[in-house]
Amino acid sequence: GRGRTVVDILATWLWVVTHPLQIHRARKRRNPFRRSREADWLRLQRSGSNRMAVLLGERTSENRVVAATRAGRARLRDATSAESSSRLAIVLAVVVPLLLAFGARNIWLGVLPSMREFTTLGDSVGSLFSEWWTGWRASGLGEPAVPPASIGGLGALGTLLAFSAGAARRVLLLAPLVLGPVGMWRLLPRGTSLRARAAGIAAYGLSPIALNALGEGRLQALLGYALLPWLLRRVSRHAALEPLVPEGYREGPALRRYAGTSLMVGIVAAVSPLAAVISVVAVVLVLLGPALAGQARKASLAMRGVLVGLLGAALVNLPWLLEALRGGDQASLTGLWEGRAPVPSASDMLTGSLGDLRMGLLGWGVVAAAAVPLVTGRKWRLGWAAGGWIAVVGGLAAAALAGDSDFLAGAGAEALLVPVAFGLALAVSMAPLAFEEDVVRSDFGIRQVLSFAAVGALLLGLLPQLVASTQGRWYLPEGDFDRALADVDSGDDFRT
Repeated sequence: GRGRTVVDILATWLWVVTHPLQIHRARKRRNPFRRSREADWLRLQRSGSNRMAVLLGERTSENRVVAATRAGRARLRDATSAESSSRLAIVLAVVVPLLLAFGARNIWLGVLPSMREFTTLGDSVGSLFSEWWTGWRASGLGEPAVPPASIGGLGALGTLLAFSAGAARRVLLLAPLVLGPVGMWRLLPRGTSLRARAAGIAAYGLSPIALNALGEGRLQALLGYALLPWLLRRVSRHAALEPLVPEGYREGPALRRYAGTSLMVGIVAAVSPLAAVISVVAVVLVLLGPALAGQARKASLAMRGVLVGLLGAALVNLPWLLEALRGGDQASLTGLWEGRAPVPSASDMLTGSLGDLRMGLLGWGVVAAAAVPLVTGRKWRLGWAAGGWIAVVGGLAAAALAGDSDFLAGAGAEALLVPVAFGLALAVSMAPLAFEEDVVRSDFGIRQVLSFAAVGALLLGLLPQLVASTQGRWYLPEGDFDRALADVDSGDDFRT
C-alpha cells in the first residue's frame, strides 16, 4: 500500500520538530529573495488538503461526497413520494386494529365484570326509562334525584339492541376501543401521508394508558380517549388549521358548527363531566403548538370553538349539573374524591405502566419516537409536535398534582393521563410528515439518522402490547362482587 509514504511524512514532521534552529536560519537566509509576505504564504498553506477540497468541493467536477449526497437525497425523495406505497405503513394500519381486537377477543362477547366505573345498568331497559322519567334512583335504599341525560340515551340504545340493557352497557364500555383509533386515523385527512396516519393509529390504538384503563375498569378515561381525536379534528377543520383541513372543505354556518361541537362534548359529559373537561383542556393545550408555529389566528378560532362547545354541553346537562352541585354531590359528578391510592412514578405515567400491562424500558420507544419531530420538523410539523408535548406535560402535571393531593382514589390516574396518550400519538404522527417534508430535502445528517431510528423505537414500543394481547382480555378480570355474592343470594346452605 502506501506505508512508505506514511513513514516519509512522519519522518519529515519529526525532523521539523527536532531542528527548529536550522529551519530558522534557512528562512532568514531566504528572506532577501522573497517577493511576497509571510502572511500570504500562511493563508495558502492553511487552506487545507487539496485532496479533501477535491472530494468535498462544490465547484469541482470530482465532488464525490456532494454527488453521493444528492443521489441519496433523490433516492429518499422517490422512496417517500406520494405515488410510492409504504409496506410498513400498510402493515401497521392493518395489524394494529387486528391486534387490538385480538387482545380483547374474550371481552366482545364474554363476561364484563361489574367493577369500579364498569357498573351495571339495571335489570332491564324499562328500569332505565323509569329512572329517567320519574327521577327516582333505585340504587341503595332509593332516593329522588335528577338523572343524567345518559340514562335516557342508554335506555334508547338498549331498546334498539333488542331491549337489552346488558347490550347497551357492552356498547358503552367497548365502543371507545373502536372510536379512539378510528378518530386518530381520520384526524389527518385523506391524501395525507399514509405513514403518518399509520404511525398515529399505532401509537394511539395500542396506547398502554387506554389498555390499562380498560383492564382497571376506568370508564371515564376510555370516554376521554374516544372523544379527543374527534374533537380536535372537528374544531381544527372549522378553523382551517393546516394540515387537518382537507382540500375542498367548505365551512358551514357558525351556529351549526358550535351546535355540533356542543353535542359531541355533551354526549360525553352526560356520562362523565370530568372526561369532557379533560378533553377540552387537552385540545386547548395541543392548539398552543400551532399557535406558536405561525397559525395563531386559526388556532385561536379553534380554541374558541372548543370552549363554546364546552359551554353548550354544560347547558345541555344543566339540570343534572345544578342538582349535583346543589346537593353537594361533586364526587359522583366529577369522579374525584380524596382517598388513599397508589401514586405511579413519573416514568410509569409517561410510559403508561399503570396496571397489569407493564411496559418496562420498551415503553420509552414511543416516547423517543414522539421526540424526534421536535428535532426534524419545521413549520406546522414542528408546531403540532410541540402541541402534543404541551398536552403531555399538562397531563403529567395534573396527574402528579392529583396524586400529591390524594385525589386518585376515584377516577384514577388514567383519566388524567389520557392527554399524555393523545399528545404522544400526535407527535409520533408528525415524525413521518417531518421526514417527507423537511428531512428528505436536506443533506444527509443527524436528522436522517433520527428519523430512521424513530421507526425502530416505535416498533420496539409496541412489543409489550403484542405479548399482552395473548391474554385475550387486556387484563380485565372476569370475576366481580356480583359473581362472588351470587352463591350467597341463591344458596340455602352457607356459612358466614
